[in-house]
Amino acid sequence: MIVADGRLRAELALCHDWGIPHSRFLGWPEIDQDKALAYADYHAGVCKGCGTRAEEWEPERGGDRHAYVASTMTCPGCQVRGDLERQLADSGYEVSGRYVVLLPKADAERRAAARDALRALRALRAGG
Repeated sequence: MIVADGRLRAELALCHDWGIPHSRFLGWPEIDQDKALAYADYHAGVCKGCGTRAEEWEPERGGDRHAYVASTMTCPGCQVRGDLERQLADSGYEVSGRYVVLLPKADAERRAAARDALRALRALRAGG
């Protein structure tokens, strides 16, 4: 059944990717089903590395060999995270399983305050 029916395979793949039951998908109006399948087909043709589609580059398919220009962008969050990762690697303070995450400033301050309070309590117990 699935092997012989390409549309069913496409529907099931879409439902799997979107985490919805096939019965829910079948409850959609036919035009919405068709749009969802068309989008899934379009999305399958997008390069995972650069986000473009082959047709955009190929003149014989209506594209332009110079459709895009390479550029650089800097994400401040990725930069801050990368800087700390580099500092840890350079310091020799790398630990298995450790990874750098970004926390909102207020969360980081709360964590630091809780850590400081715990250290103070331990110091008090050790001295007393």
